[in-house]
Order: sequence, then C-alpha cells, then structure tokens
Amino acid sequence: MPFGVNIRSTLVSLLCLVVLGLATSAVKADQVFLVNTTIGGTGPVNAQATFHQSGGNLLQITLQNLQATSNVGQSVSGIQFQIANASGNVLNITGSITTQNNPLILVDGSGNVTSLGTLTTGWGLASAGPNFTMTALGFIGQGTNPADETITGPLSSPNGSIAGNDPHNPFINQQGVFSLTLSQALPPGFQITNVVFLFGTGPSSVPVTSVPEPATMFLLGTGLVGLASVIRRRRKR
Repeated sequence: MPFGVNIRSTLVSLLCLVVLGLATSAVKADQVFLVNTTIGGTGPVNAQATFHQSGGNLLQITLQNLQATSNVGQSVSGIQFQIANASGNVLNITGSITTQNNPLILVDGSGNVTSLGTLTTGWGLASAGPNFTMTALGFIGQGTNPADETITGPLSSPNGSIAGNDPHNPFINQQGVFSLTLSQALPPGFQITNVVFLFGTGPSSVPVTSVPEPATMFLLGTGLVGLASVIRRRRKR
C-alpha cells in the first residue's frame, strides 16, 4: 500500500474514533461549577457542584463543600440554576428530587462529631420553570425555613453557630448527592446556566462567573494530541 494512502487511512480511522468518542460522551459529560471566594461576615467559601445526566430526564447533582468550616455561614445551603439547550435557549421545564441519601453528622457543644450514617435528607426543589432552586432552607421566599442539613466542609474549630446549635444540627458531612427527575428529557448538548451557590442560613448568594470546560473538550484535546503524535511518527519513518 502506498505510504500516503496508509497515512490517510490511519488519520481517518483515528478521526472517526475521536468523533465517535465525542458523540458517545456528549450526553454524559459532567458540567462542573466552582466557587472560591470570601463572603463578608462569613469568611472564605469554597464549593463545587457537578451536574451529571444519568438518563434521558434524570439529572444528578453533587454538591461538595471544600472549605474548612468553622461557622454555619460557610456551609452550603443550596444552589440555583437554569437548564438551556445547546443553543443557549433556556428550557421551561420542572422537576422533583427523587433520591437524596447523604451522610449526616451531629456536632455537640464541644465540637465533637457523631456520625448518624447515611440517611434520607430533607432538601426541597422549587422548579417553577425555568428557574430551579434546590435548598435545605425550604423554598426561598416562603415561610418554611428549616435551618438544618446544610453541607459543611471539614470542620475546623466550629463555633457556636455549629457546635451544639440544635436548630442547625444535623449537618451533611462534606458532600450531598441529589437525584432529580425532570418533566422532559434533556436535549443533546444541554447546558446548565445562571448557577448561584447559597451559603449559610441567611442565605448568602454567590453567582458563578466562570465555568470549566466539560469532559467533551478534554476528549477532543486528547484525540487531537493523538493525531499529532501519529503524524510525527509517520514523518520520521
């Protein structure tokens, strides 16, 4: 087989693999949002939200508190977001939380932690469409406002807003996972937009201003690197 034809055949095969990988992962690519800032009167906050499509109309949200937590204002108490299609048009859909089993802890007046195990938590989801608010504090703007089951990071000398504070206990320990069922299937290439993290029992709102690229971009980059490597090896031969 002629050398040039062999190169073209190899490149076409690799390109097809990259495209196939992108197409296969487009629906499953996680969308990750980060907040790392300081809130006046509260101190530093550092949290991450990961949105994972686990089925046509199923969406899993993982909230992680990465901040060493000393006061309840640093705990994650909710998240707000919208869902858009691949063109950026916000979708008018609703949803409900179907599963939320999370690790709960009690913190006594001396700061000692007791694990309660993994239990069903009581976060709520307001989804009037297109706005979603998922929170431990009840639906924002309504009278019900339970102040427990917020997500702490690793505890660091917790003060009286956490230690022995019965209205705020128990807490979710570092990570909460929530499975949502939406009123319709998510379209290919859907986007999570207008994300706002909620901290504390006030709560304090922190909008997300920058978003890491989803996993599909990583696959594209690694695929192109592979193509370049093959071209270099062929040229050397």
